[in-house]
Amino acid sequence: MKSVLITGAGIGIGKAAALAFANTGYRVFVSNIVASEGQRVSREIETNGGVSQFIHMDVTDLNSVNAAVSEVGSLTDNRLDCVVNSRHCSHAGIQHA
Repeated sequence: MKSVLITGAGIGIGKAAALAFANTGYRVFVSNIVASEGQRVSREIETNGGVSQFIHMDVTDLNSVNAAVSEVGSLTDNRLDCVVNSRHCSHAGIQHA
């Protein structure tokens, strides 16, 4: 099974991309800074018969990106077929407490 990591996959274009990849048989790693949004998309994919996992990632923090990529690598035997960077202006760069 091919795998894809999608940033900003909790809403908008990122969510649409996640659903589209899932519909074509990809294992979708849904990443988002707002966990509730990403988890909701991941559950939607699984409810519709797809394979998905939520991965928390803050694209403005290199440590967060490295940790997320490392986690995906450990779950896929270091094989990732595609990455989609779908940063949303409404969330990217927000400082969360």
